[in-house]
Parts: sequence; structure tokens; C-alpha cells
Amino acid sequence: MRGFFVLTIYGYVILSFKTNPMLIDNSALRRKNLAVLIIDMQPKFQTSGMHDIIPAQIAVIRFCAKNSIPLFVVTYDGYGKIIPVLDKEIKAVKHVVFIEKAYDNAFDDTHLYRHLKKFRSKNLFLMGINTGACVLATALGAQKHKYRVITGPQVTADNRYIPYTLEESWRNSAMRNVTIINDIEFATQIPIPHEKEIIYSWSYRIEKTIDTMIEAIFCRLRPFFNL
Repeated sequence: MRGFFVLTIYGYVILSFKTNPMLIDNSALRRKNLAVLIIDMQPKFQTSGMHDIIPAQIAVIRFCAKNSIPLFVVTYDGYGKIIPVLDKEIKAVKHVVFIEKAYDNAFDDTHLYRHLKKFRSKNLFLMGINTGACVLATALGAQKHKYRVITGPQVTADNRYIPYTLEESWRNSAMRNVTIINDIEFATQIPIPHEKEIIYSWSYRIEKTIDTMIEAIFCRLRPFFNL
């Protein structure tokens, strides 16, 4: 009977791990051998949620600058450079590596793994777009290379027209043992800049305004199409 009880508890723990593989730990950025990846934050990506995650990403970039943490700027081939407001912040970081990729997974056919080995990185903090596509694919690639994956809802986004949470986006994937940071300001000890404090380029402001208008129209029409 005692053996049955132990096996039941063990089975419950294993099942819980498989169905709830995400652990919240707002101290995870203090781990040694940390590297930060910022993925596909390029204006040509039509992702309405992109604008909302920029302030928290700026806090993380400033955290990298303050603590000499290597920052990997990952961009999708053919979609242009990273958003200027982030590029300006990146210039203050001591160790920056630019990675251009042709696939969702930033480890596929790139030098990302080789550069991470140079920095002796073991923990990877992922931020960018899209949560359920390129960020997830890169996380799976990191898991394959035995890295510990850290991410958070404040620094990742999908298209707001499909408002999946981070957990919903990754639930049916092969990702396991993911650490989640849900309070970037606490984790970095750096204030998240207010929207009014961020100086965006005029071109990005125009794109944001158009995007907001399209979203408003979509929300108005959604009840008529049962979306």
C-alpha cells in the first residue's frame, strides 16, 4: 500500500511537470552565464503586439549594459534592421552579437551556438516576436543544445488579433522546464520607461497609428463575423 502511494505521488509530479512546465522565478536574470536574445524586432514584421513590449525590452537591454551581459540581436533575413529605438539602446551594451537567420529557429544555419559557447552561456533569456513561432522555435533549439530557457510575457508578443498568452502558445510544444519572469522591473531592478519617455522615429509612429486604426476597425467588425 505504501509503495502504491509513493508511485501515485510520483506519477502526479511527473504529470504536473508535463502539463505545467513553466516555473515563475523573477530572480532568474541573476543567474551566472546569462545571455539575452532579442528576436525579430524588425518594423517590417506586421505584429500589432510589438509596440507593447518595447518598454520592458528597453529595461532588459539597459540591464545588459549595466551588468556586461552579452546581447544577441537576432533578425530575420529580408525584413530589415531592428527597430531604431531599440538599436539606440543596444549601442550602450558592451557585448553585442548580430545574428541573421533564414529560419524561425535562430540556431538553424547560423553561428549563434558558436558565439554562445565563447561567452560560456548556460542560461538564455529570450524576448521578441512571435511568441508561438520564432521565439518558440529558438527556445526549442536552445533546449536541444541543453540551455536553460528563460522568457516572459512582458517581452514577447504575438499578433493581438490572435491573443494567445505565452503559456497557451507553448502548451502543446515540446518545450519543458521553462522559467518565466512576469515582473521585468523587479527582475532587472531597472525602471521600465514610460511610453512618453521613449523617442520613436516618425516612420514607426506612422506605422503604429495605422496599425491602431486597423485594429480598431477589426474589433468593431468582429461581432458581425463571429470572430
